[in-house]
Amino acid sequence: MSGVMTSSAGAQTVLDALVTLLQRAGAYNRDAEVPPLAVLWPDGGRQWSQAIPRLREHLPILTLGDFDADARTGPAIWIRAELADATREPDAVTPVIYLPGIGKDVFRNVEDAPVAIQPLLYLQYRGTMFLQPNGKDWTIAAFLQNAQHGLGIKVDGSEATRSALVSAAPLLLQRVVGDLRGHPGGIDADYLSTLLISDIPKRILEWINDPATTKGALDGAAWTAFCQQLRTKYRLDPERDGATEAARLLGSAEPGSYWIDVWNRFAESPASYPSIPAMLRGAKPGETGQRGLFGSAESNFHWPQDNEQEEDALRQALTQLASSGEAAVRQTVVALETRHAPRRESVWAALGHAPLAFALQHLAVIARETTEPFPAGDVQTMRARYTDAGWRIDAAALDALRQVTSAADRTAVESALSVIYTPWLWTSAKRFQEAIGKRTVPGAPSPLAPPPGTCVLFADGLRYDLGARLTEMLTASGLKAEIRGDIGPLPGVTPSAKPAQSPVADKLVAGPKLNTSVAATGSTMNQTALRKLLGEQSWDFLAHGDVGAPDGTINAWTEMGNIDSYGHNHAQDLPRQAHQELQSIHARIDALLTAGWNRVMVVTDHGWLLTPSLMPKTDLPQHLTAERKGRCARLNPGATVPVPTVPWCWDPAVAIAMAPGISCFEDGKRYEHGGLSLQECVVPAITVRPSRIVRTSAAIGAIAWRGLRCIVTLDGDGGGLEVDIRQKAGDAGSSLVANIQSVGSDGKAGVLVEDDAFEGLPAIVVVLDDAGNAIAQRATIVGGE
Repeated sequence: MSGVMTSSAGAQTVLDALVTLLQRAGAYNRDAEVPPLAVLWPDGGRQWSQAIPRLREHLPILTLGDFDADARTGPAIWIRAELADATREPDAVTPVIYLPGIGKDVFRNVEDAPVAIQPLLYLQYRGTMFLQPNGKDWTIAAFLQNAQHGLGIKVDGSEATRSALVSAAPLLLQRVVGDLRGHPGGIDADYLSTLLISDIPKRILEWINDPATTKGALDGAAWTAFCQQLRTKYRLDPERDGATEAARLLGSAEPGSYWIDVWNRFAESPASYPSIPAMLRGAKPGETGQRGLFGSAESNFHWPQDNEQEEDALRQALTQLASSGEAAVRQTVVALETRHAPRRESVWAALGHAPLAFALQHLAVIARETTEPFPAGDVQTMRARYTDAGWRIDAAALDALRQVTSAADRTAVESALSVIYTPWLWTSAKRFQEAIGKRTVPGAPSPLAPPPGTCVLFADGLRYDLGARLTEMLTASGLKAEIRGDIGPLPGVTPSAKPAQSPVADKLVAGPKLNTSVAATGSTMNQTALRKLLGEQSWDFLAHGDVGAPDGTINAWTEMGNIDSYGHNHAQDLPRQAHQELQSIHARIDALLTAGWNRVMVVTDHGWLLTPSLMPKTDLPQHLTAERKGRCARLNPGATVPVPTVPWCWDPAVAIAMAPGISCFEDGKRYEHGGLSLQECVVPAITVRPSRIVRTSAAIGAIAWRGLRCIVTLDGDGGGLEVDIRQKAGDAGSSLVANIQSVGSDGKAGVLVEDDAFEGLPAIVVVLDDAGNAIAQRATIVGGE
């Protein structure tokens, strides 16, 4: 049993044990002895020199050497002066004089002792010496192994271990004695090298990435330990083999080997080692006998050339799809996805070197979801199907294009989309155009009338799929966000559709082209007129960055977004820019809600088409039109055209020509809007609230229908509550009303179902609290029973 064990031996460290042993060396019998002046600690081999700073934190230690007051080091005369000046308390710990390079033998012959030590020789008589029981200097190995006065730990006797003990001394002091005793095989050079280089996989990566800097950052002992570990475990001699051989072993690592641990560390953060990809490229052996990622299910790595070859093969395969049929292309895309999906988990994917592998997962979604054409139906049925799931196909097309930047990669993705996405766009557009032709002509645009405390954020060209993605982002951030999709005003061009979505729609009339005019003055509706009309209705207009001064009683209008501008001017950049726009809108909503608005309502004017290749051109004689856009045109009175037409939302007597399918009245277009397609016409309305619960219950007292207007009366106070009518109580997207209405001070709210197609159908009256939670509901029949 060790002679320095304490009552808490399980947690005792080597430092604890060494301090105890030094304290015992200075102990004395106060009843029979005078206190020793000091404990002399000879260390001819300088074994303990690196451990002294840690020991000095626990013991009064003076070191013989060059003067350094902060390190408590100095010549013999200084040490004598320090001992003479020290005030010695009866129970104080005896000072320790550490003598590096001075062995016990020096004290045997006083006359021949070095001059530097002579002033301290008397202390062997006035003090005591810290020595092994056999009279020799305490070495680190002896202290660890001695079962009576040391720790009783098995230590390998090799020269490599003895050398490593000196280097690792400061780290050994921190180890728990019990752990060292239980270490399999005892203490040896390998174990000590792991103390000096604790995170060897990381250190190996740093060395491969920058050999000179890494070696320079390690002192001699640490570099020796590093080399020792690589020779023993990794079968590599850093000084003989070099970093190139290490890169070869890294790239050739097999599951279960030490090198696979190094690879896994690389895979965790490959960008931290920017030189390693080039090192791997240069170190790859010949092809004979080599195994890449796709040759083994167990492998989660491969050489950079392998990934590049796979990207090249995928690029070629996608590019060739343009000449194949739809069914065959869908099967090919799904098969390619199965093959290339593992590459998305690779190091090279993390470094951005597998863009087509990422694009492919979105192409596979389109391939699976467009197997059947978009189903026909009436306008509301098609709208509901699109807002339920159809939008995800458009989102996948944008996501596929967003992954690629080079011209060759864009061509490859567009080739696949032209076969599996474009026909779906054509079919859905044609069926929607047929449905629109049978729709009852809607009335004049109704002004936007949200509850007090609302800030309306107008985002130009926020297509429904982007609105759905924005809703997901908002919800993920902890906000309460709900989206609904409605058929927007026709045609979907900003001068016509934006005013129809505003709070001042009832102050406007049809203009001379595809714009509107202020009814009271006849002046053209523009941004200046919008601000003036908003002010007349007590609405605030918030400039970019302004959050206003919400007090719960006023409403505000603000605008942002460049989606439509990017589409017209930089169509190929739109998929990436649109994602950034969503992040900006998200940040703006956060700022507005933080400022105190009860809710933010996001509205837009129109969606758009983005086709993989140029839209086909449909001829429309210029003389038949008063104004012509890419996908729509205002016809002159009496003009007859062989294309679909719809009444203008601002004047049903005016016919608007619509380009059939996904064609365009102008050449060279890939991005356009204003026509008849689900992508252009289904516009999102998103309501965002802070995530807080205002009311937990409410009671519906009565429901009364006056035509398609429903009067809902609540029992008790209805302050802060709103009323909606839905097909599904928990689904805001199934709302049937033009605008959700607040409950007045009289406990009543009147909500209007605009589309008479729902008359006589079952529905649910839903009461919402200020956070948008449904807190009461009752079944009803639209229009009354």
